[in-house]
Amino acid sequence: MNIQKMCPFCKKDISEFWEQQNDQKLTQAVEQAVANTKKEMQHQHDNLLKQQVELANVNAKSLTQKELSSVILEVEKLKMQIKNEQDDKQKIIVNMTEMQKLAVKDLEFEKEKEKQQAVLSLIKENEKLKVELDSSKLLHQSNLNELEWKKENEKQQVLQQERQDKEKLKINLEYELQRKNEELEREKLYKSQLNIKLKGENLEIHCKEEFEEVRFAYPNAMFQKDNIAVKGDSDKGDKGDFIFRDFVDDSEIISIMFDMKDENDNSVNKKKNEDHLEKLNRDRQNKNCEYAVLVSTLEKDSDRYNAGIVDVSHIYPKMYVIRPQFFTILIKILTTTAQKISKDRASLAEYQKQNTDLVKFEANANHIKGLFFKHYTHSKSNFDKAISQIDSAIEALRETKRTLLLSNDQLLTATDRLNDLNVRNLAKKLPEVRKIFEEQEKQRT
Repeated sequence: MNIQKMCPFCKKDISEFWEQQNDQKLTQAVEQAVANTKKEMQHQHDNLLKQQVELANVNAKSLTQKELSSVILEVEKLKMQIKNEQDDKQKIIVNMTEMQKLAVKDLEFEKEKEKQQAVLSLIKENEKLKVELDSSKLLHQSNLNELEWKKENEKQQVLQQERQDKEKLKINLEYELQRKNEELEREKLYKSQLNIKLKGENLEIHCKEEFEEVRFAYPNAMFQKDNIAVKGDSDKGDKGDFIFRDFVDDSEIISIMFDMKDENDNSVNKKKNEDHLEKLNRDRQNKNCEYAVLVSTLEKDSDRYNAGIVDVSHIYPKMYVIRPQFFTILIKILTTTAQKISKDRASLAEYQKQNTDLVKFEANANHIKGLFFKHYTHSKSNFDKAISQIDSAIEALRETKRTLLLSNDQLLTATDRLNDLNVRNLAKKLPEVRKIFEEQEKQRT
């Protein structure tokens, strides 16, 4: 809306000033202009009355008829001039009042427009943040579904692989057991006929040759003689017979300390298997091996040791006693178990890594939520503050309007009183001047 841009007093361009109507200085300038105008009018009115009274008092006795008429005409002319000036100033007041009304309307319109723009901006920002949050939720849910699908798929693959491994292990064990049983029968027959020890010079050579036969199944394994003695209870030091270590990706997955014990059937001082367990456990600890295995032909008539693999972990942890025919079978069982444990650990590490990524994603989503509510709270505070300032400005302009209207009423009252002012009324309290007027009336009649 365009407003008059010429000052009614100085006739100068006030466009730049008027463009600052949103500033509080506009209201103060209008109030000051109205006050100055009112004060100037009152001052001129008082001066005019004073001049008229002084003129009447000084010249009342010496005025001639012609001079009195001239005075009267001068007074009438002054009255007309005052009235014209009063009308001009009244027009200025009315014009300023209209300008103030227009300014108030413009300010209210601008404030309402700013309020609507602020509301629209806040709504758009909230919608944008809501869309971002919904998008984050959808992405989060999608990632969760994908992770759950991957997890379930990997679980099924692991279960399927375990079933396959179990079937293969079962088949291999059955085959190995059958082969070892056949070998055992051959060994028994061979020993009963020839009455000599196991094949090779002794039990150590027998076990080494047995391992070499299945070496292809352990490409990364190490099977070697334990040649380093560690001093213990004996002066010469303790050591085992063989150490087996297997690796996956250069990481050790299993280690076994072997000790071989054999004796002749005609030996007088026969020992038991348990007599060698303490030393075997000590050798295992000295060489940092996980398992300890005693390969023994002692106690030949014991059904317990002849039945198969004997677990003596209740005496020493992870320790077994076996007959020579179960040597490679036990290695196969322990190695397969170690490989499965290694795979499970790798799967667990991968799952933990994925779970860590999920936790980080949830933390990022919560961070976005926190930022959204922070920006929303800040925007809401600024919006409420702007609304409060707009309401205060509108109330101040309304108060200015009421003051201007009251000033206008007072000026109208002063104008009415000034219109009732004439020479006769001024002469009521001046007997000599009143006497002159009475004589003029008599002459006219």
